[in-house]
Amino acid sequence: SMHVTGNLGGSRAKAALLGLIGLHLAIVYAGSAQTVDDAFISFRYGRNLLRGEGLVFNPTERVEGYTNFLWVLLVSAATPLAHPAAAAKCLGAACNVALIVLLFSFGRGQLRGGGLALAALAALDPGLARWSTRGLETSLFALLGWAAFHAVATAGTEARQRRIVAGAALGAL
Repeated sequence: SMHVTGNLGGSRAKAALLGLIGLHLAIVYAGSAQTVDDAFISFRYGRNLLRGEGLVFNPTERVEGYTNFLWVLLVSAATPLAHPAAAAKCLGAACNVALIVLLFSFGRGQLRGGGLALAALAALDPGLARWSTRGLETSLFALLGWAAFHAVATAGTEARQRRIVAGAALGAL
């Protein structure tokens, strides 16, 4: 029914959403072998940052050559737990899961119960899955962009708080 599929609290909607997330993660895992060479630029900046050399590619040269400051910081923070490529892939997959949940929430509220359909479009998109595992900030960018859009599009009685969320997401973007 429309009520069950549109309500996050409904057990069938929860089960379907979890199933979509599980399927998406299986697709992510199946395509996670390759890391794009540009990602290694971020990894190197992060490595030097962790070594205390600063946010530099070469310790003796103070040149900013990354295009994704927040991603460099996030991957650097996760690097003590795993190799930078593995950390980036896990972060990308986590961003995708958050995006799928966000799209479900948006569709549930704004598309009159279309949350599962919108979540399914993202979860089953091979491009979204593929790029989350390439080591780049693509999934973070998608998540932050949708978070900003969601905050603005759903602003109602909490308009001030939603604008703050949108501003923070766009600032991070």
